[in-house]
Amino acid sequence: MGEHGFLAECQLQVNERVEGFRESGERKFYSDLRQEKSWMTPKTRDFRTTGVVMRIDEDWFKRPGVKQLLASSLRDLMLREFSISAQDIDAVATNIAMIRNGQRESISDALVLFDATHGTLRLSEPAYLNLGYLLDRLERSVSTTLTEDQGISQDMITAFRTWLDHLEGENADAASTDDLEVGEGWIQVFDIGSIVARRDNQGELHDVKVTGHEFSLIDDRVQLFYRYDIGRPVKAMASAESVEAVGSEWTVAYLNRETGEKRKSLDNEAD
Repeated sequence: MGEHGFLAECQLQVNERVEGFRESGERKFYSDLRQEKSWMTPKTRDFRTTGVVMRIDEDWFKRPGVKQLLASSLRDLMLREFSISAQDIDAVATNIAMIRNGQRESISDALVLFDATHGTLRLSEPAYLNLGYLLDRLERSVSTTLTEDQGISQDMITAFRTWLDHLEGENADAASTDDLEVGEGWIQVFDIGSIVARRDNQGELHDVKVTGHEFSLIDDRVQLFYRYDIGRPVKAMASAESVEAVGSEWTVAYLNRETGEKRKSLDNEAD
């Protein structure tokens, strides 16, 4: 990774989750409704796709609302410039994790544009190959807008362009994932109470309920293990590499492997 971050097109695993809905302007959550209607459970969709990751290690990018605004603006611009349907690409700037050594290490200084459809159409590819062009179009759009109160500002465009210039000078394409740094020891984990699948030595999946987390030093690196219930007073654990998301009875949280602190989100802004 370069000093200022990286720009990469890569394979992604997307986990989408619907926790509820709005009715007559009121938020209703499945976790509350299922007490009376058991069939009302969170809806999930997991799929593999391609996308473009922009990790921007800059102070301006960490200001509240900036990364989400930039992600949505780039997506909207790509829809117009490349005649892409709105349902075919999406953008996120929160709940992003990078898998390394079997652990989901959270990164909060990034945005991702990705293909929201199955297959390998690589509709988000222009964000990687033609980011400079997209910045030019975005700057032109800003210059013709009378107010910047609710949108991208010229200062943001300038800072974004400076970041891209730095990447080109650092030859960021040659970066290795071994050189990537993660913020303050935070990793993404399945939260306590989640029902997930544990893959055994024969490759078969077994549903387990997460009851806790532990870290162990193995082969000179700290590895995450999940404790799970087996119905007996025995301490059962599974490595993070052997645990997968299945169904819809799971949630994620962020755990600091140095302090043990747990959070629901690392972002100050709403998703």
